[in-house]
Amino acid sequence: MELTARQAETAARLCCEVYDQEPDYLFMEEQGVQYIAFEGSDTAKDWRRNLEFLIVDHDEHLGFALSARDLMSQMWLDGVQLDKDKPLVLCGHSLGGAVATIVAAQLQAMHPEMVLVTFGSPRPGGRKFRDRFNVRHKRYVHENDVVPSLPPVVFGYRHAGPATRLGLWSAANLTDAVEDHSCEAYWDHLKIHNAI
Repeated sequence: MELTARQAETAARLCCEVYDQEPDYLFMEEQGVQYIAFEGSDTAKDWRRNLEFLIVDHDEHLGFALSARDLMSQMWLDGVQLDKDKPLVLCGHSLGGAVATIVAAQLQAMHPEMVLVTFGSPRPGGRKFRDRFNVRHKRYVHENDVVPSLPPVVFGYRHAGPATRLGLWSAANLTDAVEDHSCEAYWDHLKIHNAI
């Protein structure tokens, strides 16, 4: 499956909408495409999990892996059933992007028509994780967003795919790093520029 500009914008919209509801994921089907959006950090538990980067599990950030397992269990309990014959877009913003990446790695053998779309995702794992990752991945980084540079490379962390830059990085605007990380900044950029 090749990601369209409309699907990328839908993924960004869902990543923003998931923050306003329970549970921490949003499942939707639109025009024959299944979407699952995972929420980024918004609770103290999420922030603690972000900091669990000194421990890895199967070359995955332990906190992100635990969040992925929790959300997959919740989806199963909620009765979410994925149709293997329909395209699947997994997406997430911030922590949700790292979780979506780990979930994509777990589902890659079962869903050949899957694409991963992340917005401001931190690095989810190390080199071994990246090497076994075989999913079409669109990884967006908006301007001076600092989160995609975490956890540090010196701890062995890597992204699973190359970045697509939305806007330009500017040393003059480093104070905008937090604003540039907002889910709405990603969605707005995609709506205005129709960028994939």
